[in-house]
Amino acid sequence: MQVGLNELRNKIAELKRTKIRFLENEKIALEIFGKSFKKALNPNFEMVFDSNLVFFGENYLGMKLDVNFEGKEAKMLCVGSIYNDYERFLNNLKEAA
Repeated sequence: MQVGLNELRNKIAELKRTKIRFLENEKIALEIFGKSFKKALNPNFEMVFDSNLVFFGENYLGMKLDVNFEGKEAKMLCVGSIYNDYERFLNNLKEAA
């Protein structure tokens, strides 16, 4: 059986999209990434994070965290203003879990 490279790439992207469990604040993503907005919604977006903390321009940062979701290891990506209280945000998540 022969499969075209584009078809294979599309199938892999679709499989990754089905693994996204939660996506919020697309408007903020548009503000942060502008013309590159689609990149932020792509399942391969994790590849933008070459470390666990990255900066987008002067006003935004992103965090990549290892988490346990429904008993499975997963990655959680958070992107937002550098002025947000991320310690409080993470503590709230921890309390809710």
